Order: sequence, then C-alpha cells, then structure tokens
Amino acid sequence: MGFAPQFVDMNGDGLEDILSGSYAGDATQPEGHEGHIVAVTDENGDPASEIFVYYRQPDGTFADRVAIGMSHTHAAASPVDWDGDGDFDIITASRGTNTGQVGNINLHENVGTQNAPVLATQVVLVGRVEGHFITSAEAYDWDGDGLLDLVAGTEYGKVLWFRNTGTGDNHSFGEAVILTAEEEEEGAGGGLGSTRLAIYIIDWDGDGVQDVIGGDFYYLQRTEEEILAGATASEIAAWREAKAKLEDLNEKTQALYESVDLRSMNDEEREEFNQKYEEISAPYAEYQTLIWEKYPEQSYHGFVWFFKGKTR
Repeated sequence: MGFAPQFVDMNGDGLEDILSGSYAGDATQPEGHEGHIVAVTDENGDPASEIFVYYRQPDGTFADRVAIGMSHTHAAASPVDWDGDGDFDIITASRGTNTGQVGNINLHENVGTQNAPVLATQVVLVGRVEGHFITSAEAYDWDGDGLLDLVAGTEYGKVLWFRNTGTGDNHSFGEAVILTAEEEEEGAGGGLGSTRLAIYIIDWDGDGVQDVIGGDFYYLQRTEEEILAGATASEIAAWREAKAKLEDLNEKTQALYESVDLRSMNDEEREEFNQKYEEISAPYAEYQTLIWEKYPEQSYHGFVWFFKGKTR
C-alpha cells in the first residue's frame, strides 16, 4: 500500500477511473498495459512522484496513464472539492521530499476543468510533524463543524487528526491529535509493526459514525534458521561467504558517503560519485543477488485495518 490508489470518477463521465500517487521514479500499470512499471522523472531527469489517472472507457478497459500533477517523493493522493467549485482538487502526503526531508500534507488545486483536471503546484497545508512520518491524508470534516479538517496515516500505523481552526476561506490547522490507541502489541501491525499506512474514511459498519480503513506495508525480519531452512551444507557456506562480503561492501560504501557532502554536489561531482559507487559495488554483485533473491532476510506483506469510529 502507501500511494492510496482508488476508484473515483475524476472527469465526471459517470465511470470510475483509477487515481493514484506513485513511488519515486516509477508508476504501476493496470492489467492490459505494456510493462508492469513505467519510469517517472522530473524535468531534470531525476526520479519523481506523479499524480496520475487511468480513465475508464465505456467498454470497461482503461486508457493510457495521464499525469495530472507532480508531488514530493512517495506521494499518496486523495480527491476532494476543496474550493467548492464542482471539480476535484487533490490532497497529497509523502514520506519525504526530493531533498531528503520529511514531507508535508499538500493541496493541489485543479486549475483545469472537471472533464480534464490539471493540478497546480502544491501548497503546503501542514508541514513537518515532529515524531511522525505522514504517509497519506484525506480532507474530511471530522468534528462536524462545517470545515474540512485533515486526517492522516503515518509511517508507523497511527491515524492523526488536524482540526481546521480557521474559516471556510482561510484554512488553518491545529496540532496533530492521535486518533488511534497509544499502545498496541509490538509487531501486530496497525501500530508498531505497521508501515506506510494509507487511509480511507467511510462508515464501514453503517452505524452513522465515520470509521477509518487502512492498508499498510509490513515486513518481518527472518531469523538465520528461517533464511537457511532446507539449505545444504554448501549452500550455507555460500550464504556465509556472501554475508561477509556484503559487510565488507557496507564498510567501503559508508566510507565513500562520509567523504562527500551529497547536498552540495554539482552535476559533475555527482557523476564522479556515482562512478566510484559503481566501481566499489561491481565486484559484490553476485553476493548481493544471492542474498536478495535466494536468501531474503525479510518477508513482506500487508494488512488491511478497520479503525472503528466512536461518537464524538
């Protein structure tokens, strides 16, 4: 999860389209399109995150991807008519920015039309939140006062509420209020074990109170016994050799990173740095492939969570 793909009629033709944010540098393709993932770059050719739509056709298929805006890296997107003009604007949230900083909750106003949305450059609604990495956000009147608040999912499975303390024309948001329980069982997901929580607000159980549905990305570190289950003596020896080689690689690459300042590099210096990195890494390629593909040290999956709303 993480980029909040969802069905929504973005162009007002009565057919539900696919709206999504994307990972930095790539966007997924639905079935029937060539290639599972396509590259996404900015005007400088650097990896970027795109807000895109696959418009549904009358025959049920989807047209080719249409980019309607760009955002910070790892961006999740959520539609809302923020300014009440009858078309969808977009709220985005991101785990980070292109400069490596923690991302914000942003508004992208639709400066196109209802039938052909085009998003303006993002405007920050909520900046960095101390202690939290925002991974998704929705605009919703959570307290029922007639103003759009912001509700967000976080990197570690929390749901936050930012109350709109402004007016209909001049939005301002209060400090983050944690809506989920303060303590959960470690490793249970939806909390300490959960990552990249993408949320959707809906009255799931039909009791008249809004709930939150969340999808996450979850991984478990595998033990050496689990990694090597069923391996022969020669395979175990190969694994141990690869582990030792990669420890050596880590030391060399760490020394390389410590010798430079990535933030102040010009294009020539960055190219030289990349070349040095490739020269260091090349001799270890076979060991990296062995560890990553045959003996993965982590297992990956995801959960879908139901956070039941209570009467406020």
